[in-house]
This record gives sequence, C-alpha cells and structure tokens, in this order.
Amino acid sequence: LAPVVRARKGFHEKTLVWAAKRGIARARVDGGWREIRDLLAKRSLGRYREHTIELDCGTIRGRAGEAGRVRDALRLGEGTLLLAPARSRFGGREEVVSVHRVCAACGRSFAALDPRDFSFNSPAGWCPSCFGYGVHWREETIEDLRGEEEAERDQRIERREAGAREARVCSECGGARLKRDALAVRVGGVTPADFARMSGREAAAWLTRMKFAGRERSIARDLVPQILERLRFLEEVGLGYLGLGRSAVTLSGGESQRIRLAAQLGSNLRGVLYVLDEPTIGLHPHDNERLLGILDGLKRRGNSLLVVEHDEETMRRADWLIDLGPGAGRYGGEIVWQGAPVAAASARDAGKRSASRTLEFLRNPMRHPMRGARRGLRNATWMEVVGATFHNLRGASARIPVGRLTVVTGVSGAGKSSLVRGVLLPGVRGDLSSERGAVRGAELVAAAYEVDQSPIGKTPRSCPATYLGVWDEIRRLFAATPEARMRGYGPGRFSFNVVGGRCERCEGQGRVRFAMNFLPDADLPCEVCGGQRFNAETRAVRYRGRNVAEALAMSVEEAEAFFGFHRLIAEPLKLLAETGLGYVALGQSSPTLSGGEAQRLKLASELMRGQGWGARGHAARPREKGNLYALEEPTIGLHFADVEKLLGVLHRLVDAGHTVVVIEHNLDVIAEADYVLDLGPEGGEGGGRVVACGAPEEVARRCGSRTGRFLRKTLRRTVGSFATRAEAQPKRRRRSLGSLSGARFPRRFSEDGVDANAREG
Repeated sequence: LAPVVRARKGFHEKTLVWAAKRGIARARVDGGWREIRDLLAKRSLGRYREHTIELDCGTIRGRAGEAGRVRDALRLGEGTLLLAPARSRFGGREEVVSVHRVCAACGRSFAALDPRDFSFNSPAGWCPSCFGYGVHWREETIEDLRGEEEAERDQRIERREAGAREARVCSECGGARLKRDALAVRVGGVTPADFARMSGREAAAWLTRMKFAGRERSIARDLVPQILERLRFLEEVGLGYLGLGRSAVTLSGGESQRIRLAAQLGSNLRGVLYVLDEPTIGLHPHDNERLLGILDGLKRRGNSLLVVEHDEETMRRADWLIDLGPGAGRYGGEIVWQGAPVAAASARDAGKRSASRTLEFLRNPMRHPMRGARRGLRNATWMEVVGATFHNLRGASARIPVGRLTVVTGVSGAGKSSLVRGVLLPGVRGDLSSERGAVRGAELVAAAYEVDQSPIGKTPRSCPATYLGVWDEIRRLFAATPEARMRGYGPGRFSFNVVGGRCERCEGQGRVRFAMNFLPDADLPCEVCGGQRFNAETRAVRYRGRNVAEALAMSVEEAEAFFGFHRLIAEPLKLLAETGLGYVALGQSSPTLSGGEAQRLKLASELMRGQGWGARGHAARPREKGNLYALEEPTIGLHFADVEKLLGVLHRLVDAGHTVVVIEHNLDVIAEADYVLDLGPEGGEGGGRVVACGAPEEVARRCGSRTGRFLRKTLRRTVGSFATRAEAQPKRRRRSLGSLSGARFPRRFSEDGVDANAREG
C-alpha cells in the first residue's frame, strides 16, 4: 500500500484520477477497501472530513519479478509503504517500510511524523487503548466506544470523567494519552508527556532556556515565539500554575473562563462584545489586578465588555454601572440605579442611591472588625500542622487556633486547599498518611466537617425544606388542621414522596421528562397537577389560607414570616435567611442550586447543630468540645450585603465554641478573621510556604505578603470613600495607619507596600 493522503480534508479527486491513469484499481480509504472508479463516479468522500487514502499497488508472494511493485509503492508513497496481510485486507498486523525513517538496530521503519501524531484528540495520535483519555472506567468501555461518532464518544467520556471515581490509568500509555511512537519523540530530552506535565510557567521557562541550532533553529524560529506568547497570555490571566495537560473537567468555572479569555487575548479582534460572568472568581487581589489590566487592554482595542460581577475593585474600574435589585430572586429584576461610577458620589442622586444596596456599600464599606474587637489569641489553644508535604507543600508547618475564625489566604495555586483539605482535615479525622505530615492537637476538636459546594442532593425530590428538616414540621401542621383530621389525613398525606397525596402522573416531582429521539430530553411541567406536585384532594386542605403546594412555593423569608410563631420552623429558616438565601423557595429542586447556595444551606444546617439543636430542633446535650468546620471560598457569587450576613453566621459558629477555617480571597472576610495564615509567595512550585501569620493587622505589616498589601487598604477604609481611581488619585494623601480605629500599626508604609521606616533608615 502506498500512503498518498493522510488525514487531509477534501474530495481528493485529482489524486484518485492520477492513480486511475496509472492502472491502480482500488485503494484503502479510511480503513475500508473501495474501487477508485466508484469513488470518482459517486464522489462519496466528504469535503470537510479528514480522509486517509492508501493505494493498492499489488500483492507480493515472494516470487521473482515482484521488486518492481515495491519500487512503485515506495515511489508513490514518497519513500514509505505499508505491508498488510493479503488474506485480511482490513485489519491484521501491518508493517511500515521506509527508506528514510528506519532503525538500524532492529530494522523497524516509521511513517513520516505529522502534527496530528501528537494530538490525543486525533485518531492519528491518540492511544489506541484509551482513545486519548488516559484512563479506563470499566473493562467494556473501549468496546463500547468503538464505532461511535467522535462527538458521541466525547460526550460519554466527559460524563464519565466528571462523575467517575473508579477510573484506572491506561496501561498502554500510562495516562499520557498518546500512542507509543509519539511518546518516543524528544525535543531537548523532553517527551510530549513530559511537556504536558509542566505548568504554563515551567513550560515558558524551559522554552526560553532551549537553544536550537542548524535545521532545528530554522524550524523553531517561528514556532517558539508563538508558543511563548500563548503561555504569556495564560500567565497574565493568573493561570500560569496550571498543568498544560490537566483535564478540562477538573478546572473550576473561573479557571475555565479565564482560559477562554487568554485565548481571546491572542486573537487581536476589534469591535467585539465580550460578556463575562464573574471572571474574578477564585482570584487573589494580586491576580485580580492583572485581570483588570487585561480587560482594559481589550477595551483599548475597540471592544466592549459587559461584566457581571460582585467584586468591588471591578466596579470601581467600570465606565458604567448597572445595579439590579432591590432584592434577590422574586424580589429583584429591576434596574435600581445606572450611571458612571463618578456620578454615584454626587448629592443629587442621593434619592436614587437609597434603593441601591450596591452603591451604599461602595460609599460606606464595611469597617473591621465588625464587632469592635477581635477574639484574642494570647490564651488560645492550638492545633499544629507539622511537615506538610502534599502537592506543592514542601514540609510546611502552621498553627491553627482552636475556637477562633482562621482565614487561609494566598495567590491562586499557593497551596491553600492542599494544606486544609489535603492535610488538616485528614489529620483531624485520623486518615492522614505519614508521608503527608502530621497534625498535633487533633484531640482538641470533636469532629471535622468540610462545608463544601457539592450538591446537597442528586434527585429533584431533595429541596431546602427537606434538607433542613422543616418540611416534617410543616406537614404536621397541615395534618393537624380540622379539614385534614376530618378526612383522616396524616402527615404522610402531605409528602410528595409518598403514594396517596402526591400527583401520580409526575410522582410528586412536578415535572415530567419526555425522551426525544435525536434531541435532548424535554423536561416539562406536569399537565395534571400543573407543577404543584400534589393531587387536587391534598391541595384542598388549607392552613391559614394556604395549601401545601403554596407553602412549598414560598421563599425562605416569606415562610419565616408565615410560620413565625412556630419555633421549630421559623428558627432554621431565619438562620438560612441570615446566610443570604432568603430568596430561595422551600421546594426548589436541590440540583438547581448553585455551589455557593448549596454551601450556605449546609452552613445553616451546621449552625443549627452548633447551637446545640438535636433532632427536630430540640435542645441537645451540651458539647465538651467544638467541631472543626472548613469552608473553601464561601463568598463566591455573594453581594456585599450577603457577605456581611455570612460573616455574622461564621461568628456565631465560633461563638458556639467551634473552630472555623476558611479559604478565601475576599478582603472583607480576611479583615474580619481572628487569625490569618498567608501562603505563597507565588502559585504552583513557587508557593507552598507560610509567608505570614497572625491577626490581620500583623499580616498587613509584612512586606513580603502579597495579601498584606491589599489588606492594608481594606483596614484603613473610611466611610464615604467611594470614588473612581481617576478621581481619587490627585487627592490622595498619605495617611498614618496607626490612626485607624480598631487597628494598631507601629510602622508606616508607602503606597507600593515598602516599609517606610526601613526606606528612610
């Protein structure tokens, strides 16, 4: 077989006509044998699909006079031919014969290298065992994937990769995704798998160090600058710590968005409208500064940017603000204020500003500490992480005060999650291996809980009311009404999970799913109950004018007022409202809650436990020890007002005797901590060390802390400070940090964060 076309799009009519004129009757096209005459007559090759064409130059039986066929195949294949078993013209073991690429030791020949050989998204390059995914989920996975269209295969694998926990590394490629021939290629001693394991920052440093000579230099002259430029864009959006081969499904939403933003930076497009949804999620203020600079660069090119954001600095840098509200959920949907940021400070807009909570918080930011004083550390007991070695942590040690609010800070990739989730929590639970380090003082807390953003339920039947346990009490109230007692209805009648009171058409879910051929399934409201989950007889029973379906549709704030006299219902709902979820409906399906909403729902549940409530809200036995609660970025998606509520909830947990450890970038949360643990100084391999620790005022004094520089600005904020950067710059005056209320600073700092005393001395 003479390979004449390899993974190229088009009809390839000229190639087929040229072959027919030379007496070649058939060819192997995309793995199947075809007559060239039929291919030309039917034009069956798709123009926009990649095709591989190998011409059949005849059969070799080892007889005299067959050398000419070999020479013809080598000539047509430009020095390369394929030997396939004659009895099995499709499949079987094949050999590559080449006059250019042959191993002198073993005699094996190789086809010419192509860029597709190094792509795990292409059949030419992916590992034939795992199809370029690097893992297997079950034994029959590969057989299931054979013959599927690429789009279908990608969807199935993506679903498995997102949800599977039993994946095993592919034994063929060792998780490198590529076929063995591609993995054998080296540039400067580095294989494609080695390069994929590098972070963007490491790859840029390696390419900068590489020196090419001769023919390699002419090849690298144009390619290396392009690669370095793309890696620079990745660094500019604060993602230089990410591994280049990291699976996309393991990235956070903010990381995925910033990767797409980095791709746009290299496009040089103009006149484009970019819409970004909270691009600062997961960003340290240091990285946030760089991101805002990038957005300014896109604007200067002539593009427009529409940004949905809660970040204070982003709002101050905007040219135009649009504030929606006045509340959340059903209480919002109105434009309460819009205009240039500089106009927000004018007195004539005072009446309009009163409806905008955003502008009020910008003009009158939170003062810290909110409660006037912090909890002291002098008499605190401590847990200690010793010799933490996990991911980029290299023997790090840190102390955590028991019964205090601790905030762990640092730039993205500094090792915050590795320390808290990878070492501290397993150490307290007794699951930490000795290779990762040790945790001393774990006996000081009763248990350790991670209040994460994972869903609270995987089925539509789960909802906030059932998660908090208030729905049981509401059902008892309805069952106690005269009409329900007259009909013989018990509390089970008012459950949407039990046969009898629920609508049987939708089985109490309120929606019916219809399977659609060749289209995604359609999820529509139930036509029998109208989406209300209960049958007509159950809905006929009313309590204070509301039926059970209407009670389930109430928001948390509405239900708190409606059931205000009933402590076992009102108190949990009050706690939930204090976390900023007053707008959520009691019966909202759990899978539709965002990660932040699910986390705050768990926080309210833990706060109930922290206040000593047992089953059904009754007082439980007092605890001798508090629990350890770990939260990762609970302020994601929260407005200033909701952050203030969240801080109040965290303080109540600590007041109840518990230890709270929060991984956070939000400066208001950091400034409210009793103890700050700052990691860094950089992300990835440049991090993993404790840079600063202590009360927020102490961390603010550390010149080597990237967090400290921004924390100083937050601690010295004064009421009525809202002004744009351009407006404030000419009037800026240097203030002594020691004059701040609630903060003590024995040293002075310049605006660039350098110790002024040291500079003058």
